[in-house]
Amino acid sequence: AQIREIWELIAEDFRPFNINVTTSLAVYNAAPARSRMRCIFTPTKTAAPNAGGVAYLNSFNWGNNTPCWVFNGGVKSAAEAGTHELGHTFG
Repeated sequence: AQIREIWELIAEDFRPFNINVTTSLAVYNAAPARSRMRCIFTPTKTAAPNAGGVAYLNSFNWGNNTPCWVFNGGVKSAAEAGTHELGHTFG
């Protein structure tokens, strides 16, 4: 239920840009490599203890499966961080 709620919030944020936000691996894999971004949600903060997530700027179209990361902190916080980190990947 939490995954669906997070997905709905992030999808709503990206709706004006006509971006397909999905939790389906099949849909992700069907997209061209330079037109997709994986966002990984985890409660582990080891990589960046003081951050809500990490992402490489302008990495959306690299085409090499470099993900962005969100360090989960509840539904609303995870969704906001997901939109934020994905935004970094677009520049």
